[in-house]
Amino acid sequence: KLKPYLQQIDFRGDIDINCIVNGGKVMPLEATPRFGTPSTEIQVALHKSPWADFLYALGRGEDYNLDFRKEYGIAVSLAVPPFPFEPDRFSMMRHFQKIRKVNLDNSLSAEDLSHIHFEEVSKIDGDYQWTGNHGWVLHVTATGESIEAAQKLVYERVSKIKIADAFYRKDIGDRVMNHDLPKLKEWGWI
Repeated sequence: KLKPYLQQIDFRGDIDINCIVNGGKVMPLEATPRFGTPSTEIQVALHKSPWADFLYALGRGEDYNLDFRKEYGIAVSLAVPPFPFEPDRFSMMRHFQKIRKVNLDNSLSAEDLSHIHFEEVSKIDGDYQWTGNHGWVLHVTATGESIEAAQKLVYERVSKIKIADAFYRKDIGDRVMNHDLPKLKEWGWI
């Protein structure tokens, strides 16, 4: 239903439409017409086409044959305090903001490293260090022919990253595998 309006305003870009789905209908909740985290990191992992070519064609309004992996993608976000809270720039910042070294295991391959997406991280004296103030450190991605395969690989990569006080969800993909996909199949949506 948004397509005619988006065409009228000459919208070009990514749009994410979050929905509630049941056996009878799809109900849109919100539209996010921008790139976002960690969906962009998953798209980077799934796209085979060069991003520069894709974005150039998109900006010019030209057709583009996007080449991508027909797999599942997963992203795990690693954070440190003060996340998930907005830092108080005058008092709490001094308490929370401390340099945290991001230790990457030497066994990470070049392919593994291409799936680590830094945020609020700087390279200082040869070391990766979190120097931000919102708590996002990095996002790790993986793809696979099944959700289980992507999940196994992403958590193998995460296990090779050490950051003081870091935390992350350990259940990414579980709900989709164990609840959402079976329901969507039962209802005939996929």
